[in-house]
Amino acid sequence: MNKLKCLLLLPLLFLTGCATTQVMNGIMSSWVGSNIDEVVVQWGYPHEQRDFRGKTLYVWNRNTTLTMPQTTSTTANMYGNTIYANSTTTGGNTTHWSCQRILEVDKNDIVVSYQWGGNNCPFAEMMQYSNWRKK
Repeated sequence: MNKLKCLLLLPLLFLTGCATTQVMNGIMSSWVGSNIDEVVVQWGYPHEQRDFRGKTLYVWNRNTTLTMPQTTSTTANMYGNTIYANSTTTGGNTTHWSCQRILEVDKNDIVVSYQWGGNNCPFAEMMQYSNWRKK
């Protein structure tokens, strides 16, 4: 049964990945040709500025850590006068989610290119991601 669920989820994960690429490329490309000050007004201050081989890069990071609660379930069976208990513990694991946006600007502070990456970039422009595209 678990293999069947995995097989059914694969196309959904593939489509989500395609949607993320399309959405993020649309968001990031909307800023090409803009002054970096316009980006800062909408996105807030960048987390860092990098100078690399004469290029200036501005970096924004969105990081989230999620820890699932740990639960234990116990089942008991009685055989004769003896009770056998079996406990199973699940959860308690921590996952880290991120999305990094990088904009390169020229000597006039105009955005000329972009990069992005991570495992938590949006597949739709909603909620906390609704203000990422240039207005």
